[in-house]
Order: sequence, then structure tokens, then C-alpha cells
Amino acid sequence: MSFIVFYCFLLFFIDFLFSVKLLIKKSLLQFFICFKQLIFKYYGAVYVNKNYATENLINMTESSIDELLNWVISVDRRLILMESMKRHTFVRASDVAHEASRSTQNISHALKELESKELIQCLTPDKTTWKKYALTDTGKKVLAKLDGKYL
Repeated sequence: MSFIVFYCFLLFFIDFLFSVKLLIKKSLLQFFICFKQLIFKYYGAVYVNKNYATENLINMTESSIDELLNWVISVDRRLILMESMKRHTFVRASDVAHEASRSTQNISHALKELESKELIQCLTPDKTTWKKYALTDTGKKVLAKLDGKYL
């Protein structure tokens, strides 16, 4: 049991350090949101009443997914990008732009927006051009809610 607690603490500490990196890169508000999610994630893992913690985590996740869903549908370039992600495992800005008859800059902007919300991740971050992107687990959940209703 103590190994599990130690392991959870270690994971929490690593994620905390990543959150501090966010503080330097982004705003203080985003840092506290990340920190709150970490507390839920790891405190819930070792909390005695696991059902309570799991329910709170599920509710928090569902409301987060709904917020992200609303955020995506509020701008058409995000919807276009999510629709392309539905059809393709990996996408590049130029390919989506060509399919949708949009500018590469417009789609690149959408890619950066979705990446900042952790809906997609760059598979080739070292490259400066021709970057490939794929959906994250959160992105897949949002896409599942979009599918059939908005796409």
C-alpha cells in the first residue's frame, strides 16, 4: 500500500513540475486550473472513499468535455479541423486546408488552438514545417460528442 501512495505522489510531483512550466509559459489562471485537475487526479487515486472521488472526477471530466465541445463549435475552422480528424488518423495543415478550401494559415491557427486545449498533439514537434497532428484521448471524447450532432 505504501508503494502505491509513493508512486502516486511521485506522479503528482512530476505533473506538478510540468504545471510550473505552464506557469512560466502561460497565465496564472491556467496554472491553477491545471493544479486543481492534478489534485483531483492524484488525491482521488489514494482517497479512502474512491467512489466519491471517482464520481467527482467523472463529473469534472464530463463538464470539461462539454465546455470543450462548446468551444470547438463556436468557430467554424475548429469544426472543419475536427471533421478532418474524424476522417484521418494524422493531419497536416496544408492537407486540411486543401480539402476545406481554406488558407494554410487559417488551419494552422486552428491546429494551435486545439493543441493549446490538448485536443490534439503534434507528432513531429522538432519539425518547423509539415508537422503532423493526431487526436489526444480528450480530443477523441470531444469528437465522439460532435459526431452525428455537428459533423
